[in-house]
Amino acid sequence: MADKTTDKTYVRVSSNEMEAYLYLAIPDDGKDYTIEDLLLLLKEKKVVYGILDQTIEDMVKIRAYHREVLVAQGLKPVDGLDGKYDYKFNTNPSGKPLIRQDGTVDYQSAFAVQTVAENDVIAIYTPATLGTQGKTVTGKVLEPKRGKELLPLKGKGFQCLEDKRTYVASMTGKIEYQNNRILITNMLEIKGNLDFNNGKIDFKGDVVIYGDVESASTIKSGGSVTINGNVEASTIIASKDIILKKGMQGGGKALIQSGGNIYAKFIEGSNVQAKEDVQADVIMNCTVVAGKDILITGKKATIIGGEISAAGRIEVFVAGNDAEIKTKLSVGMDEEEKQRIVNIKLAFDVIDKKLKELEKELKEIQAKLDSAPKFLKEKLKERTKELLRDKIKYISDKAEFKNELKELEEKRLIAKKACILVRKCVYPGVTIKINSTPLFIREKQYAMEYRFESGEIKCIDLHNNV
Repeated sequence: MADKTTDKTYVRVSSNEMEAYLYLAIPDDGKDYTIEDLLLLLKEKKVVYGILDQTIEDMVKIRAYHREVLVAQGLKPVDGLDGKYDYKFNTNPSGKPLIRQDGTVDYQSAFAVQTVAENDVIAIYTPATLGTQGKTVTGKVLEPKRGKELLPLKGKGFQCLEDKRTYVASMTGKIEYQNNRILITNMLEIKGNLDFNNGKIDFKGDVVIYGDVESASTIKSGGSVTINGNVEASTIIASKDIILKKGMQGGGKALIQSGGNIYAKFIEGSNVQAKEDVQADVIMNCTVVAGKDILITGKKATIIGGEISAAGRIEVFVAGNDAEIKTKLSVGMDEEEKQRIVNIKLAFDVIDKKLKELEKELKEIQAKLDSAPKFLKEKLKERTKELLRDKIKYISDKAEFKNELKELEEKRLIAKKACILVRKCVYPGVTIKINSTPLFIREKQYAMEYRFESGEIKCIDLHNNV
């Protein structure tokens, strides 16, 4: 072999030993290299793995001189995969109704709760893998990084089967994913209608009614309320979302009060209060108050009559009608609420002053108790009880004021971007009100946005701002 090569012939192994390159000079004796010659060159440099036989054969055939050719390639290790859970329910649902491509809204798709039945599979765990070993061209074994196993699922209302991979529900109820925990809890389901016989519900959890709700029914829920059928004049109070998939005909006697959002196909003749958003196709002759936005969507997207108020935004296609029925749309924050913020802050000063006076008197009484005669001790103890009761009351009042102030401050932030967006037309008889400033619509207007700027309501023509 030595007599066939010159000093320029060499094998180069990469620094990570994952590639080997062969450089051939023209043999001095004029004889061609053989495959065996090239393999021997590689062996002398300890290149024993990943040799590209076809490349070696081609180099001999075409006489590949004076260029480096990749002739051996190592195998990189493949790291193991981490363990993972395949959840059989939506772990991050929005609950909002879907808007179809034609602009209509599918209120049947809205849900406040996901449900499972006992023994339903809720999650399957795929264990971590070890990975695959690699090898350098010199034959060194490269170990992969092993995948990381995940901790078992935490929560309540479910169990893991013997295979240590499959998780199933232990009960029928509502399932939700909160703070990396799965919670399955009781849920009240009414399979039929809610009528005179069973028309009063007061339940700590979520309530789902598959039928209609007849007049004079009362539903109170510590969670959410979902009603699939029609709702007549009733009272519905929920700590979370309320979903009326077919809407409500309140007849001027209904109350809907939600600690979250309210979604409904339509609402007529009802008192509606939502801490967050209200979304519907049509609202007629209602009093509506939303802590955030009111979104009237769908093809009809109409507000007719009543007083509609939101802290942030009202969006609708049509406001009012040809009959010029009185319709009031209000957004932002009124002067009474702004003054309430000032009053609460003043109340804090008064309460803090009273608490300091109480603490001072309590300390003075404590200093007198040990040396006071018996008859005086009893009076001092009674006074101590009175002072402690007053202290508890002031602390309680301050906590309530803090919660109210927090809500008002949040509303003030939302109100900074308050606007009313009417995408199609506004009829005479409609009153626009932003931050206590009114605007009376006396002629039909088309595609307008109303905002509060520099102390007045500014009317923006949407067609001219496209």
